[in-house]
Amino acid sequence: MGIKTRKILYFTFLAAFFISAPLVVLYTAGYRYNFGSGKIVQTGVLSVTSEPKGADIFIDNEKQRSKSPAVIDNVFPGEHEIRLEKDGYLPWGKKLTIQAKETTFVNQVALFADQVPERLVGDEALRIYPGPAGKIFAYLSVQDSWNELWIYHTNTSDDQLLARLPLGAAQELTVAWSADGSYLSLQGASLSLINTETAKNYDLSNAAPGWWDAEHGDTYYFYQNNILKSVRLPGEETAQIKLVEAAVKSSGNDLIMAQKIDNRVVVARRQGETANILAYLPLGDYSFQPSPNQDLLLLEDKKRQRIFLIDTRSSEQPILLNSVAVLWQWSPDGRRLLYSDGFDLHIYFLNDYLDETLTRLSQPITGLAWYPPAQSVIFCQDNQVTAVDLDRRQGYSLTALVAGSDFNDLLVDPRGRAVYFYGQVGEEKGVWAKGLLR
Repeated sequence: MGIKTRKILYFTFLAAFFISAPLVVLYTAGYRYNFGSGKIVQTGVLSVTSEPKGADIFIDNEKQRSKSPAVIDNVFPGEHEIRLEKDGYLPWGKKLTIQAKETTFVNQVALFADQVPERLVGDEALRIYPGPAGKIFAYLSVQDSWNELWIYHTNTSDDQLLARLPLGAAQELTVAWSADGSYLSLQGASLSLINTETAKNYDLSNAAPGWWDAEHGDTYYFYQNNILKSVRLPGEETAQIKLVEAAVKSSGNDLIMAQKIDNRVVVARRQGETANILAYLPLGDYSFQPSPNQDLLLLEDKKRQRIFLIDTRSSEQPILLNSVAVLWQWSPDGRRLLYSDGFDLHIYFLNDYLDETLTRLSQPITGLAWYPPAQSVIFCQDNQVTAVDLDRRQGYSLTALVAGSDFNDLLVDPRGRAVYFYGQVGEEKGVWAKGLLR
């Protein structure tokens, strides 16, 4: 090989080095040529996790090599259609913007099983009454000349007969759960309290309809001869409370009361004969509802269909939330309150003091529940059961789970295996279980 040839090769390789070295550095740093824009751009990263795992990942309809959980490098910046698919599950999709030099996270995406719902009780069922924490629900059904009240345990799929009522009385019957689901009350022509484990009936037929304590599941308040009393089960210890026209709940050894005084309602903590005022509310028909800790009070105004959330530690701004609500449920961690005024779906974040609207709908919302395994909630309307992914970026993603009619009163079991609801699917009406996991 001649000197001239060697020089040509030397300078060729030298030029190739100086050209390729920066390209290698740029490539390693995430720079790519975008044929769409005709420019060299720095890419971003997409991190995806799902429940369950093993979902195929699509970016703009292009299937990726990795399944969830996965970290996908070198995604061009801009808006992309992200989709997850898994055999036997409904697909999930959302538009997200990928930023250069940044990682975009898609975390805990809930994939729901594509299963036909199973009818647990036929058209003899009249309605269901969801219990606390999704562990149990009650339902009314018609059998021969009786209306029967049953309970169904979601963890064992066992049901149990609690009471039989004369035919026709069910339309006037009110069922209310205790705070922990250990008892429920039947209020109709007479009043009785029932232990949901033993089915033992405690007769309070000579008492006016009352309410369960919002903190202790074994305590019930009622009026008898215009005197407010409490009964503690199973020993049936009865105590008289020296209050008139007041809603009450226990708080440790104290009593919290909401009592009408002049032209307002005073919420106060009573310790012996001393009362410490916590908040003032407008006139209304109030009842205390369960809350995640003793520092928070949740009150429902039945007349105006409003809820009030009160922080008992704050003297300046004790009322955290004052909103119209007909349905609500605390999150499993007790940090968020999901509620609806019938058409809007909201979440109140306790830590951030933030009230956020998830969606507004034209048809009434008839039931709602948290979905424990992932960041999602499930709600029903008359004709559909729907899941909402709580990732707020660029709008919430909705997944239709079941279509039908007359849907209401749903609950999700604590492990997220199924959603239970009352309604009609196809030509059949009754109580249904829709599997959410395989």
